[in-house]
Amino acid sequence: MDHNQLKCFLVTAKDRSFTKASRELFISQPAISKTIKNLEEQLGYKLFIRNYHQLILTPEAEQLIPIAKNILKEMSAAYLLHVHAKRGINQFNLAFPNINIIINSYRQENSMLDALKNHQIDIGNILQQDAMNFNWVPQEKLNFNVYVSSNTRNKNENTISPEDLIDKTLLEVKLTPSNPFSIARKKVQRYLPYKEKLLFNGVQAALMTLKTIDSYMLLPSSTYFQDSKIKKLKIINLPSTINQCFRVGLAYPKNCSASVQAFINYYQLQLSAAD
Repeated sequence: MDHNQLKCFLVTAKDRSFTKASRELFISQPAISKTIKNLEEQLGYKLFIRNYHQLILTPEAEQLIPIAKNILKEMSAAYLLHVHAKRGINQFNLAFPNINIIINSYRQENSMLDALKNHQIDIGNILQQDAMNFNWVPQEKLNFNVYVSSNTRNKNENTISPEDLIDKTLLEVKLTPSNPFSIARKKVQRYLPYKEKLLFNGVQAALMTLKTIDSYMLLPSSTYFQDSKIKKLKIINLPSTINQCFRVGLAYPKNCSASVQAFINYYQLQLSAAD
């Protein structure tokens, strides 16, 4: 699901007409119909029933409306976060015009760490456990919980054991393997069993499935949903050697350049101002 599909769906659902949605969005009617059809194929169910000159929403479409609105809201928040991050870099460039910042994304789990070790990059966003040979500035804490449907019956009300997950489907959101969240999740997830695994491109699509089949998701404990159909459970009975709490932060060489140190000092100053 992308922004364009959800926007087309919401406007069509509001107007109950491809023609009216076409006029409102300034998009041709065939393009609207094709977008909705593609969305239906991705979701695996119909959203509208054609009835003469009016569209009737299916029960699944009624359920999708608040979720779609929430997704678009999250997309807007993510865009604003990107804008603020870019603005912060621009402010740094104004303060230090001679320092050029280039941001890279790595697709392999160890590629960023290797790039740091080989001095191919100056700063990396990694887990504290991987930063033994570097200076490290903390950013956030990751502590994972299992999220299930509120209809799920388990032995305890607020906790769940690995053995309780054997017959459940694992719902996993696709992430870049080098993403610190993805790495931390993988370290915990390897100790959690599942019947089968389903991959999703976004959290909201996975949550829709979570409420309809016997399944679970592994997400940070700070994740909060205003949804009575989802409950959060603490994981118990994991091996004592497993640390469920991870710290994510910026790692940089101990003998770094003046430019890198200037950026780190600026970054820490911004963190202090935010607190």
